[in-house]
Amino acid sequence: MDTLVLKKIAGFGIILSGLLFLIWFFQINRISLLSFGSYHAWRQADCITITNNMNDGSSTLFYPRTHYAKDDLTGLAAGEFPLINFLVAQLYKVTGKTETTYRYTIFFFYLIGLMFLYLLLFEVSNHALLSSLMTLLIGSGSVLVYY
Repeated sequence: MDTLVLKKIAGFGIILSGLLFLIWFFQINRISLLSFGSYHAWRQADCITITNNMNDGSSTLFYPRTHYAKDDLTGLAAGEFPLINFLVAQLYKVTGKTETTYRYTIFFFYLIGLMFLYLLLFEVSNHALLSSLMTLLIGSGSVLVYY
């Protein structure tokens, strides 16, 4: 194998070890099973509402609906493009409606983002350990962990 590939694999191993430690340290497995909380409960509830409405067929990818009907009683909502909501609604067909499915889907995308961040940093520095540590430093920021 090429040494460059081995360096990348070693870096992924460092990141994986660090993430497993952080998951244990911040008790992500316990927190992910809790109900809505904190200042962002309204945001979490909106996302789950849009996803549930997509799951039961009363909402679509291009016409997301919430339970807040406002003046026109349609529940149509403006926001970001609900691609993740749509994806989770499809996953609900396999897993059933659970908040945990939504949270782990978001966490999965977060991990993919960290891996691409590592690859970008490795491309710039060509140093596996430095790229891994920078990825873990950025990925374990207190704001990211809290939200």
